[in-house]
Amino acid sequence: MQEIGPDFGVAPQKRDTSLLKSLGYAAVDKETEDWGITRHRYSAGFYNMELYLPGGDTLRFRHFGALGINLELFRVPKEYGGRDDVFFIAQDPNPLYPDLSTGGVYVIRPRYLPEDKPRRSGRLSALLQATGKNDHR
Repeated sequence: MQEIGPDFGVAPQKRDTSLLKSLGYAAVDKETEDWGITRHRYSAGFYNMELYLPGGDTLRFRHFGALGINLELFRVPKEYGGRDDVFFIAQDPNPLYPDLSTGGVYVIRPRYLPEDKPRRSGRLSALLQATGKNDHR
């Protein structure tokens, strides 16, 4: 897989937002530590995100992050059988916030497949079509 997401370590003004954009942040938990001359602030909360899909679709979602967005975006390159319009979002759960953060890999694909690509018929669809022919009502 090829990581294609923006570098969230870069300032938002300098970050590439052509594919994935953070729209805002709502803090759920805040903490401030005073170390004499320096003061450190930490927070955890929800990021409102937009993923711009080829074909004009926009996926809007909320993502929980602590000490950063903690989100990666991948695509399988075409030379390995991938497509330009299918994305994988990977996120790790945060053990400090088990009731708020979720983890996993999510597959994002277009709502409608392009007309020029024929749909593959797998064993399940062939089986369903075969049982549909024998349906006596």
